[in-house]
Amino acid sequence: MSDPRRAGPIPTSERVGVRLVLLPDPEARVELGVPMLGIPLTSRVCTAAREAGFVEIVAAPGLAGTPPEVREVPIGDPLGGPALILFEGTYVDPQVLRLMVEHPLEPDERFSVYDGAARPAGCFTGEVGAMPGIMPVSEELEWPEQLGPDDVARVVYPEDRERAEWLVLRTEARRSRTSGWRGTETEHVRRSLAGESRWHREVSIRTLRWLARSNLRSEERRVGKECRSRW
Repeated sequence: MSDPRRAGPIPTSERVGVRLVLLPDPEARVELGVPMLGIPLTSRVCTAAREAGFVEIVAAPGLAGTPPEVREVPIGDPLGGPALILFEGTYVDPQVLRLMVEHPLEPDERFSVYDGAARPAGCFTGEVGAMPGIMPVSEELEWPEQLGPDDVARVVYPEDRERAEWLVLRTEARRSRTSGWRGTETEHVRRSLAGESRWHREVSIRTLRWLARSNLRSEERRVGKECRSRW
């Protein structure tokens, strides 16, 4: 078992904000680079982390798909400071990410983060000394009130995708309600999910999947036309 703190803590005066560290998931039995509701799950969690205030996103070599602006760091290279280490293909409720930025751990603290299926999905640590080769394991994170493992979704098997979709939809619906933003048709479908019947939610998810696929195909056709016009 690797210990990401082996490079030693950096002085408090030199500490930076919380990093997001992404590791390949050796147990994944699905293609993690495939878009979920139109966007790859890793890109979603990276966007949420930036919006929550994470200072940097780094990745170990071997990810199925490394999003733009994510710095790849070789195993064993120094990092330093507090971090949330996640398996690629894990989505975390943005509320949890914001709390981690607002309340980073002390250098000697480290907790494992489990998902709703009781599997280790990440590690929240007060000091990540170097890029770990495997996921560190420690005692389970003590969740604040109204938050818990159901706010984390790790995609390992095909059946995990539905759990991750629900978490994405739930967080997007909450974001849409709180912002009051009038967005696209896809966003309005997301907003309609909260508080509706199971039948309506299932129909809405199918509609949302159809919209995501339609938008993706439209973009592919547009890019194809541009490429053909250049030739």
